[in-house]
Amino acid sequence: KVYIEAFRTRTDNPIKAEAWQHHFANPKSSDYQPNFSLLALKSDNPVAYAVIHNDESPDVFEPKSAWITQTGVHADYRRQGIGATLLTETMKVLQKAGYQKVKLSVNVDNPGAISLYEYLGFSLVNNFTMYCRELGR
Repeated sequence: KVYIEAFRTRTDNPIKAEAWQHHFANPKSSDYQPNFSLLALKSDNPVAYAVIHNDESPDVFEPKSAWITQTGVHADYRRQGIGATLLTETMKVLQKAGYQKVKLSVNVDNPGAISLYEYLGFSLVNNFTMYCRELGR
């Protein structure tokens, strides 16, 4: 529910949970970390979430990293500090568990999220652009 609401203003056709759940929140995945994934509630209503996975790098010199594979704030609750609080708490939990680095990705056309991540100390390490085209036109 909060995923749909978080992306309501980002796209005309949010991905249904069945399409992404197996990747981002599959309890059978060995990388999924439900004990570090958080859900923010306001008056018992879910308003924001962060889904965490291990980032198992084959490079032995890479510090132990976690990946925030999905995060979002319900559109009606943005600009209230909920996202910043949720991500700050997520990072505290991960650091206490021994993680040394946390990674996430963001769409380049989402300046609000980019500002939040930079405010929280994240820095750009890679640009990734994907192009898509409908077939049959």
